[in-house]
Amino acid sequence: MALEDRCLHVAMLNADTSVPNVYANLGTFGDILHQKLLAAAHRTYGHLSIVHSVYNVVKGEYPVSLDQLDAVFITASAASSYGDEAWIKRLEDYIVMVYMTNPEIKLFGSCFGHHIICQALLKDHGVRVARHPNGWEIGVSQVEFTDEFRETFPDLQSAAVKNSCLRLLNRLPSPESDHTDDEDKPSCHVGSAGRMVPRKAYLQFVHADEVVLPSPEFLLPEPWVLLGSTEHCKISGIYQPGRVLTLQGHFEFDTFENRETMRIFGADEGSNLAEDNSPGAGQTSGPESEDGDTVADIVLRFLAEQWTDTWVRSDKFSEHGDLPTP
Repeated sequence: MALEDRCLHVAMLNADTSVPNVYANLGTFGDILHQKLLAAAHRTYGHLSIVHSVYNVVKGEYPVSLDQLDAVFITASAASSYGDEAWIKRLEDYIVMVYMTNPEIKLFGSCFGHHIICQALLKDHGVRVARHPNGWEIGVSQVEFTDEFRETFPDLQSAAVKNSCLRLLNRLPSPESDHTDDEDKPSCHVGSAGRMVPRKAYLQFVHADEVVLPSPEFLLPEPWVLLGSTEHCKISGIYQPGRVLTLQGHFEFDTFENRETMRIFGADEGSNLAEDNSPGAGQTSGPESEDGDTVADIVLRFLAEQWTDTWVRSDKFSEHGDLPTP
């Protein structure tokens, strides 16, 4: 069956409720992610269908069955993944269960989802989540994708992905320009087959926690790959081919959504985030337009990946004991 004739089913695990003004206009975090994916599918395939089911994991809601699912998404949250709330512990166990027992189901996490996936699947390697020592990263930040990610991530030869790269290339100076600094390097990697992969993207950020590696020299165990970094945050996402993709930034947020989220988060923190001194504080739009569509295309590419390697069940599964099912 051709991919464009398929219907992908995504379980959206809402780890929080979107702030009031966002919810009134756009729905839950899962609804917002779904709309972005639908738009990416329309740009890329035209007839590819994506349906989603929404679950409030804070209230203990989970899919009754995993049989019909293609992917599980974990959304943003004001909570910290290292919190001791029962729902967070259960969600972490659920992520491990899905990963260990259902290799055909992809896992994606945004912000809090990024944190808890890394915590659940990489803590045996010393990876943890903690409060960032420099405080919040809020507003638009530039993500520099790693060479390893760009070389590992598959190419679907879609017009949308190429157009995304061309949007980035249009930011470069003309060939006659004398500028030669790092900002003038090509924004897309052109591989041997002529494929184009983004070198950087500008996304909305609003977070105070970060994924922390055991040491500066630590390398993620194969086949895990570091997706990229911002000036503020070293681990802006991770990737395991055909299995897992996470993002610290929000491809699903625009200026309105991020501004409203910042306003409520600031009230919850007892401070005005717009007056914070952290990178991008109060800056919901920057010198470059956000690349939400570009990164939405990347997430769709991830969903469309074909995992062809033979999967062998890990012996470590027994170490987790009896994992809870919903």
